[in-house]
Amino acid sequence: MSRNKTIKPLTKKQKIDRLISGAILAFQLITSCILVGLILNLNMLTMKYTIPIVIVVVLFFALVLASQLIKRRNSKRKLFGRIVSLVLSCLMIFASTYVLRTSHAINAISGADYQTQSVLVYVKADSEANAIQDVQDGTFAINKISDRDNTDYAVQQINEATSTTIATREYDSYQDMYDALLDGEVDAMIMNEAYEAITEQYDEEFDHMVKVIYSIERQQDVETTPVSDEMDVTKDTFTLYITGIDTYGPVSTVSRSDVNMLVTVNPQTHQILLTNIPRDYYVTLHSYGQLDKLTHAGIYGVNESMSTLEDLIGIDIDYYARVNFSSVETIVDALGGITVNSEYAFSAGGYSFSAGSNTLNGKEALAFSRERYSFSAGDRQRGKNQQAVITGIINKMISPSIITNYTNILSAVSDSFQTSLSTSEIQSLVRMQLNDMSSWDIQTYSLDGSGASRSTYSYGSTPLYVMIPDQSTVTQAKTYIDAMESGQRITVTE
Repeated sequence: MSRNKTIKPLTKKQKIDRLISGAILAFQLITSCILVGLILNLNMLTMKYTIPIVIVVVLFFALVLASQLIKRRNSKRKLFGRIVSLVLSCLMIFASTYVLRTSHAINAISGADYQTQSVLVYVKADSEANAIQDVQDGTFAINKISDRDNTDYAVQQINEATSTTIATREYDSYQDMYDALLDGEVDAMIMNEAYEAITEQYDEEFDHMVKVIYSIERQQDVETTPVSDEMDVTKDTFTLYITGIDTYGPVSTVSRSDVNMLVTVNPQTHQILLTNIPRDYYVTLHSYGQLDKLTHAGIYGVNESMSTLEDLIGIDIDYYARVNFSSVETIVDALGGITVNSEYAFSAGGYSFSAGSNTLNGKEALAFSRERYSFSAGDRQRGKNQQAVITGIINKMISPSIITNYTNILSAVSDSFQTSLSTSEIQSLVRMQLNDMSSWDIQTYSLDGSGASRSTYSYGSTPLYVMIPDQSTVTQAKTYIDAMESGQRITVTE
């Protein structure tokens, strides 16, 4: 006769033991699923990386599960399994936070579709007024035509802030407004911060002669030509416009474009062309049909700079990226420094640079890229140095050492860099580079011209230094870009 085994009921201690094991396993399972889900949602890692991660996560869970199913006499091994499970769960929470930071950083820099207009109220530097209420009963100088939409918006905001209707007096130019303020004809002046640089050309002591007592920030949409839905940045050649504005602070602030660089990328041939356009290039503004310096186009927004360059060269610009002084320092420091090649030995901003290879931190890179007075070629050489800095940044970003630090880098630059590339397009580019870690051939070309003195749309009849375009260099730039668009590899000869 067979004997039935009697199943002993679990003791209270055994029930608690199983409950603890179940809770720890459930915690590990949840953190594992969250991590894998976030990695898949990030969409930056190829299956070459994702599958091993999933296998490791599943394997760890299986091992811990096995440790909790052993008999009671192996309680030490069971305890060890619980400790390992808790440690793994904590590590996965940390990793999940890391992935989330990456996702938030990409969202912060991508899909830029706005710019910030900063309109300021100025008074004389020795004025006793320190707040808008101190001058609300006075007269405000405004420009009759230029930037009138933003000026009217600022007046409206001031009226609301002071619960009154301020008195305004119109002037034909910013110089006339500035003179009226200094002469005491008006008590304050309303002007877009972007026009400070123009006024400083009239009086280099502008910053010392006035002070700001009130500011109005206004966000505006950036209207650019929509990129085709069929564009695939991992297969199709595209051109990105880098505009470097001459300010610190928020990168969305509208200002002069001191850096104007076209970055043409062919992902199939792994070739990049950096085309520099001098800031003083004498060009026809797209929206106004008047001749002006290219740097002044930035005052009217990044879309104006892009459209003006499209007209000049005869190409389509697909995307833009906006950086400022803060951006350069932050990006280079986040990368752990960059290596650039200098054609000349020179000093600038308290730093010395040797001919040949230089390893630079953020402040050094900014000084290197801004200097022009040390060179006989002036702004031409500055443009080449800016290309060297961008080349150094690109080379560092595609290096294998960056894989372990890309989240910290993205987080560091999220407040100082903006691009119209979408989140999915940035993810695709990163995924492509991580997949093969291929090197890139970076070519550089610079447009050239001859110096002259001409009147400009933004500054009026007063002549300013400009660079008359050498049409042969403009044509050559178009030839190079068109060749890359057709899938050819190019070799720049200057």
